[in-house]
Amino acid sequence: MEATIKKLAITEDLSHVSKEIFDFRKEMREGFACLYNQLFENTAMICKEIAKKQKSNIKWMFVFWIGQAAATVGTILLFLKK
Repeated sequence: MEATIKKLAITEDLSHVSKEIFDFRKEMREGFACLYNQLFENTAMICKEIAKKQKSNIKWMFVFWIGQAAATVGTILLFLKK
């Protein structure tokens, strides 16, 4: 009789632990889903910001290249005049 009571107690404890593990895994799935959604939204926002900045960067790259070309041509002309 005592062995049966211990077995029932262990079974009851195991079912309680199993339910807690199930609840914990459910919370973890929900948490990861929320985290994934936030990560996806932030990544999309960053991509939009990069696209906006890219236009400005291209404009300034051309300004830099034109300046460098002018400086190079000026330097070559100075050497050719001597």
